[in-house]
Amino acid sequence: MKTVIPSKKSTILNKESAKGSSSISNDGPSFGPLDCFVATACYGQDDSTVNSLRLWRDEIIKQGTEKSKLLFIRAYYSFIGKPGAWVLQKLPFLKPIARRGIKFFIRLNNIS
Repeated sequence: MKTVIPSKKSTILNKESAKGSSSISNDGPSFGPLDCFVATACYGQDDSTVNSLRLWRDEIIKQGTEKSKLLFIRAYYSFIGKPGAWVLQKLPFLKPIARRGIKFFIRLNNIS
């Protein structure tokens, strides 16, 4: 029996997950409810910080005018998000450092 291993193309452009799906279509990108990986690992799924970051992400992508922020979002979902969350789950003593980084990111981008 031949085993087929799916490719690891889990970029923001074409991503499916069991808990939601993400894709970019002609109408713009859409994200599942659990796609804020690092913040969710630090704060929990329903935290106000996580929700603020999700709203910021959705607004940036909806507007589509700030190319540097769009590039950051693509990089986050392509390379940083899931591995970062995994590290925080395995090494919880790093969560306070990650929280400080998230708070800095929020201040830097005027996210409320």
